[in-house]
Amino acid sequence: MKVKKSYGFARLLQVLEPSDKRIAPLCPVARQCGGCQIQAMDYQEQLRFKENKVCSNLRRIGGLEHLIFRDEEGSLRNEEDGTTNALRTMGWKAGAITFLGDCFKCVLAVAATYFIYGKTQADIWPLLMMYTGAGVILGHNFPFYMKFKGGKGIAATAGLIISTLSLPMVLVCLVAFVGIVGVTRYVSLGSLAIVVIYLVEIIICGQTGRFQMEPAYLYEMYAVAACLMLLAFYKHKANIKRLLNGTENKLSVGKHKKEK
Repeated sequence: MKVKKSYGFARLLQVLEPSDKRIAPLCPVARQCGGCQIQAMDYQEQLRFKENKVCSNLRRIGGLEHLIFRDEEGSLRNEEDGTTNALRTMGWKAGAITFLGDCFKCVLAVAATYFIYGKTQADIWPLLMMYTGAGVILGHNFPFYMKFKGGKGIAATAGLIISTLSLPMVLVCLVAFVGIVGVTRYVSLGSLAIVVIYLVEIIICGQTGRFQMEPAYLYEMYAVAACLMLLAFYKHKANIKRLLNGTENKLSVGKHKKEK
């Protein structure tokens, strides 16, 4: 109907497949009037629409990449937790410190398990490493002191990768992550890739005899690694949806420079 420089207006002629969020407008003349443009959305969808619009303007006009909100219960929530959060808002140094803290808490936990059980349970030591790392990741993702609303566990998973794989296999994960993020600038895509690669590498190591465990223990280890992979995908479900929609946030580092 009308075209501007960067956008246009159109008239809705027919709804081919209505959304499950679509409702009948409360006002009988809403469509003719046009003043209330989102009356056909249910209330929760209206809230999401308004939030997304405000966020988009804050990013586009205000240059704010990291935004924090309150959920329905009043608890603080944000779009990215942990390393990515620090990287976006405070730069490389803060991101590196956060990553090393999350990563090496897993490494230290595995080391502590080794000192306690390494000699007495040597025949199942790789399985104990996997369970120790899984415990750290679960604690990171669901901390009780934050009402079980934590991060996504990728940095802690990196610590588990360092603890359970040989250097060449660790480098494979590192190169894959850096390559994917470097090309796409999607941290979430690189994170999901390395958890899949990790599961494959664990199976390869097990089947080639590196772990030297009985088949039953090997299969148990594979199952734990697979559960950790599924957990990572679950924690990234919002990111996956945005990736499919083409609206995922790309990596940007530090604060925007102030205009002179």
